[in-house]
Amino acid sequence: MIHQLINKDGLRKLGNKVLLSGKAQILDVIGDKVLIKNHKDNTIYFINNKTEKLSDTYKEICICSQDRFIVKNSKNKYMVIDSNFQKVFDSEWDFVDTSLVEVRSICFWKC
Repeated sequence: MIHQLINKDGLRKLGNKVLLSGKAQILDVIGDKVLIKNHKDNTIYFINNKTEKLSDTYKEICICSQDRFIVKNSKNKYMVIDSNFQKVFDSEWDFVDTSLVEVRSICFWKC
C-alpha cells in the first residue's frame, strides 16, 4: 500500500506503509532512519524502512542534530555517536548535562 507523506519541509513523498509488531513506538524519523522505542524491554534503536535494525540498542538517547546523538549504552555509560552509529569521541561518561547542548536537542530519557 502506497501512502503520501509530508515531511518537515512541506514536500510530499510517496512511501510504503510498514507495520511494526510488538510494543514499539516511533520516536522520530531522521532522514532514512527511524528511531524506535521498544516498550517490551525499554530499549531504543534505529531501523530502516524495511524494519532492519541499523544500530546498537541504547537505554536513552538525545538527538543533538541530524548527525550527532548522545546515547546511554548497555554499560550505563554515555557516548556521542554520529549518523553512522560510530563513536565520535573515544571517551564515555557517567553523566551528561544535555542542557549544555547548543543545537536542537530532543531527549528520550526512559520514555
